[in-house]
Amino acid sequence: ALSAHRISRLAYSQRMREEADNKVYVCLKDALSKAKRAREARPLSRAVVYMGTALKKDTEVIKLIDASELDSVKTTGYNALWANGRLRVFDHLGKTIKDGKDDKVRVEAIRGIGLGQRLNPEEEGKVCGLLVPFMENDNLNIAAAAASRVGSYCPKNKDKVLGSAEAMIKKKKFDFTYVGALRSVKGYFSNKATPAQIKKIVALCQTVVAGTFSDLTRSSALRLVNDADAAEGKKIATKYSKDGAKWVREAAAKILKKKK
Repeated sequence: ALSAHRISRLAYSQRMREEADNKVYVCLKDALSKAKRAREARPLSRAVVYMGTALKKDTEVIKLIDASELDSVKTTGYNALWANGRLRVFDHLGKTIKDGKDDKVRVEAIRGIGLGQRLNPEEEGKVCGLLVPFMENDNLNIAAAAASRVGSYCPKNKDKVLGSAEAMIKKKKFDFTYVGALRSVKGYFSNKATPAQIKKIVALCQTVVAGTFSDLTRSSALRLVNDADAAEGKKIATKYSKDGAKWVREAAAKILKKKK
């Protein structure tokens, strides 16, 4: 268990790829085969996949996690698959995301893409091409996961994320996870949104706060307005400081207490 947690922390570092050890991998596989509870299986599954793909045993790793009877092994395993497997496992990830029967596995396969080093141009092209069509999927978790990844790793497609978010809002198929996708479009450092995109994010979030969405979704959108445009955030926080939803009131209060 200690080895599994240690390996999970090393994850997809250069050191992991350089020091991947087959004996440790075999030991971890044996431990995983004996795991009966999700709590012990998750770190083992992640460690096995990180180590196995670092050793380029991709096919073996995929067969191992697919054969498991524990859902936690599959979801954790697919989340970790990209980090060291990258384009070697891309086709399998793509097939799983497109045709998989288990939506939880599909979501984790999407969320795992992007872990590790930054996408190179070839990876970016393939990943973005795969995920963009899923941003308005009927399964909101899949749609939000795809939109979040596109917002983070596909800068040329940020406007498409905003368009998909607007469509999901109109269809009333929008929640706090999709607010996370809008936050990924806002971005950080060299991946920041343009002023026009920031303006669109604020407008979409204002629509959400004023809408009939869940309290958590509305409060998340309110916080993002403030993060994207502090001046506008103060205005909207004042407007909703006495809202009927507790979480919205609390979000507004925190915004109004922040120093200028």
